[in-house]
Amino acid sequence: MVLVFGYATLSEQEYIQALLGVVPPHFGATLSGYQLCLQEYDCMPEKVQDVIAHNWKPEEFKSYFARKTSYFGPSDDSIRGVVWDLTESQKATLDDWEFEGLWYTADEVKVTDDQGKVHNAFVYAINSGRGTVLEDGFDPYPVDKAKMLRLARKNAKR
Repeated sequence: MVLVFGYATLSEQEYIQALLGVVPPHFGATLSGYQLCLQEYDCMPEKVQDVIAHNWKPEEFKSYFARKTSYFGPSDDSIRGVVWDLTESQKATLDDWEFEGLWYTADEVKVTDDQGKVHNAFVYAINSGRGTVLEDGFDPYPVDKAKMLRLARKNAKR
């Protein structure tokens, strides 16, 4: 089993079920030393833009990403999310969906659950990307939720 920290859409049970076909075991957690950012289409890698352009108009598409802020020591930044307990196959599905290695990287991190226990997990992050830093209270879906769920379900059937 592999623990993956999900934030924004990847913290939503409905979205995970659309991607994986099931809602895996999970728990709430906090990732310290990272900040949540919003990325516009024109800041994404060209190959990712090409794939996205099949389903979205460039001006419609935005994506959240986590960015490490604790490179040079302790950071007060943190992201609230959900840790999913996944099989290797389920993690591979998320890797594909998140363009792991091309757009996002699967960073090895430590997350703290609601009881204060620390767990080793992965988080999909973009540590060199440009984006707008977000504060609490954001909508987990930066684009049309129904369309995102349709595309996730379609991806799950491949």
